[in-house]
Amino acid sequence: MLTPHALRFTEDLVALSAHLGLRLAVAHSPPYTSTEHPIEHRLSSQVELSFSGVILDSPRPALQAYSTPAPRPGSTVKARLLDTVYERGRKCSATFDATKDNFNRHDSILGKLDYVVDANGFS
Repeated sequence: MLTPHALRFTEDLVALSAHLGLRLAVAHSPPYTSTEHPIEHRLSSQVELSFSGVILDSPRPALQAYSTPAPRPGSTVKARLLDTVYERGRKCSATFDATKDNFNRHDSILGKLDYVVDANGFS
């Protein structure tokens, strides 16, 4: 059973598949593995140090704190504030909820993490 957010995300993936005319393969990292990624691991410790003692009363101090660390000489961290206003409370259409299995094929081993989305459906 998909959560409402995951269902909405899947519906958007099917729409993207239709728009691009492509079959999309989706592979999510297993939970708690992103901290083991070597680049993220080196960066997250530096970001954490730059946030030490910073009062986050507006977005500007957070942006400055993110932009401060340089985990290696010559590398930079870029941060920007998104000015896009996202729609809240989007619901999945009832039609898609009933037919979602026609557009998704989950991997037999990592079913929740790896799947294929095709707007043309699977035969």
